[in-house]
Amino acid sequence: MQSHPFSLLVLSPEHRKMMERVHLHQPAASYEARPNQDSDAHLPWNQALVVKYSRLIFEGGEPALMRAWQDIPGSVLVALLEQVRTRVLRFALDLRDSLPEDASSASVVPAADIDRSVVQIFYGGNNLIATNTAHASQVVQQSVNQNDLGSLIHALKELGITDEGVDELRKSIEHKTADTKAENARTWAADIGKYIGKEGVRMGVEVAKRTALHWLSQYLGIPL
Repeated sequence: MQSHPFSLLVLSPEHRKMMERVHLHQPAASYEARPNQDSDAHLPWNQALVVKYSRLIFEGGEPALMRAWQDIPGSVLVALLEQVRTRVLRFALDLRDSLPEDASSASVVPAADIDRSVVQIFYGGNNLIATNTAHASQVVQQSVNQNDLGSLIHALKELGITDEGVDELRKSIEHKTADTKAENARTWAADIGKYIGKEGVRMGVEVAKRTALHWLSQYLGIPL
């Protein structure tokens, strides 16, 4: 039995959650250098997982699972690279527009303008998510609707905020007046470093803080 797909339902809930998404942490150039851009890519399982689930798949009375991997459709990687190029171009154009007319170097662009561009272009807007179960790609809008706590919590969890951090925020803004919500939201964001999981750490505390404030502003309907 070679290269036979099997359902993620055989995995424990914890491992199923791990395998439902593929996190690509290498530089974009690593994916751009693939010989055949249209071919599917494969991400091998950790061998410890293979051993654990080899007992569930048999052929001729013997364990048949010797190796396993996640498939990544080639079209997803093509779309991902296109997003990277588009966002880098938007970022460069945004910084150019922020330059004074007589400026000779990009170093004169205010740090606040650079942070705003990073948040809006790289951590907001459309994000590409490849769903492993359907072998398809979809683009989701990473935005928060005013007074929609569910969309705010979903966005923050995608950012890497822990369940503890989400619970603290919920308690600080639910059933509060508008002014109190805004004040508590700022206080929570100021301490965001202690609520960031490993995904958020990769982007940096300051960027995570500004991204969270951006979504909190959308939720509250006021600037923060």
